[in-house]
Amino acid sequence: MNRDTTLNLVLQAATKLDAHTAEWRNTISFIQSCYGCRVRDYDLDAAEAALEKLTVEEERALIAWVVMLEDVRASARA
Repeated sequence: MNRDTTLNLVLQAATKLDAHTAEWRNTISFIQSCYGCRVRDYDLDAAEAALEKLTVEEERALIAWVVMLEDVRASARA
């Protein structure tokens, strides 16, 4: 998956979950906690329900994007 495709899929996911809502923030917190090794508070049932709205490709792209941002943030602190 190339960067343009990944970005388009992340944008589609953000549109489906409305990036200005608690649903989006909860889903990102879930991904950060599960895949980014950050301790975050989230509602597991709500995060799972939100991820079910996405296609497999959108979900994978969103996870990859969040993990990449976590890596960038960790590198900036180092």
